Amino acid sequence: MKLLNLSKIGSLALLSLIVLIASLFHVKEINSLYTAILGVATFLMGIFIAFSISDRHSRIDELRRNDSVERSKLILLYNFSKYFGEKKHKAIQNVTDEYLMATLDYSVWDYNETEPNFRKIVDEVCQIKPKNGHQSVLFDNMLSILDSLTTARRETIGIIQDRLSKFEWGIFFFLSIVIVISLLFINSGSFMSVLIISILSLTIFLILNLLYTLDNLSWKVEVRIFEPYQQAFEAMDLMRYYSEDTIAGKMVKNHLKHDYRMGIFPGVYPDLSGKQIKIIRRRK
Repeated sequence: MKLLNLSKIGSLALLSLIVLIASLFHVKEINSLYTAILGVATFLMGIFIAFSISDRHSRIDELRRNDSVERSKLILLYNFSKYFGEKKHKAIQNVTDEYLMATLDYSVWDYNETEPNFRKIVDEVCQIKPKNGHQSVLFDNMLSILDSLTTARRETIGIIQDRLSKFEWGIFFFLSIVIVISLLFINSGSFMSVLIISILSLTIFLILNLLYTLDNLSWKVEVRIFEPYQQAFEAMDLMRYYSEDTIAGKMVKNHLKHDYRMGIFPGVYPDLSGKQIKIIRRRK
């Protein structure tokens, strides 16, 4: 996630470096060959980048829809469980809470590792024994919900695994290098020339960074992933939950506005054994 994820300071440092190189390297006579190469490389880069960004956007939107279905079904399952007694209601709340926390504890690439937690939800629901017609109808609906959740999970795992290949990244880097070098070889050395070449070069790196965050599912991660899960906790009368690494990595900010639970792990990821939960109260 940190390979291409440029911060504001990193962007300014990169811009300064590009300006320095462009200021030192310039040509007296512009070669038409480099102008032609720049035109072809820019055209190809534009096509590939536009297609890839659109595809990555669609992937994130599809993943978000699946997550929304999963969370809404879990909330519905929790609400239905109220009609089977307080003990069963609390049991389903607990296993659902464990499942949602596990989803946030594991990295997105290890989402499939939450399968044991999901099975606990299935087992808890399947142990229900309806006592009347109304409960029988609700139980059938809960089984249907489990079927939808299973389908959503399988689709989500497939979507997560759909990454850009090394070959595709190789094409992007190759075209980017060709474009930057071509720009330098048509650099006259004037202030305007250095400024435009520097901005264009930085823009290329920023576009690659955007593509990387889309492919890595780290684009707007709090708004699109963490915050909806926190709202799901609250919908099931549970306190918000964040892992210690999530907060330490500054991936979230909204936790400062709420009371929340923080998961603390003594081991190094992916070792999640020995987990402890600490209650953090909002500062007033």
